[in-house]
Amino acid sequence: MNTASYHLLVADGNKFNRDILSARLAKQGYKVTTAEDGYLALGMLEVKAFDLVVLDRDLPRGGGYDLLQRIKTHPDWCHVPVIVTLDKEDVESTARCIEAGAEDCLVKPINTILLLARVGASLVKKRLHDKELAFRQELSAKIEQIGRCVAEEAQPDLSTHSHILFALAKLVESHGVTRAVHLGGAAIR
Repeated sequence: MNTASYHLLVADGNKFNRDILSARLAKQGYKVTTAEDGYLALGMLEVKAFDLVVLDRDLPRGGGYDLLQRIKTHPDWCHVPVIVTLDKEDVESTARCIEAGAEDCLVKPINTILLLARVGASLVKKRLHDKELAFRQELSAKIEQIGRCVAEEAQPDLSTHSHILFALAKLVESHGVTRAVHLGGAAIR
């Protein structure tokens, strides 16, 4: 997987955590942008397309859980994978985040191998979703194009029909009015 093509947002109120996460991800070749609170993260999402968000559940100013919900209910962001970081193992918080749409939850201190595995798996899933979406859009455009072609064929083009009738009349005229012309088994006199 070409990691350099992926842009990740790391949102954590703790500078040390933010720096560690972004350094680990950047070392793997990901482009990483950081935000120190929910408002900054939301603003960044509004101006830049991210492929994945690593989000602290206890993010200041806007809250990580609230930002997760906003991401997952926004029509342009709902398919962006979100991995939530937690300060401690908490089954209720983990379940709540997963139910809200998070791909995964990781407990601090975050194991680098686990972080990279979860990020990689989430990005593969997003890439497949993006390909499916592009295929559906292309298919829809082709179906629309075929529909237009069929509609054009179904609509009689009176100018074309007039030209055909005129040519037939000239043909009949050139062979004489009394002479029979056979077209598809029908006789014209």
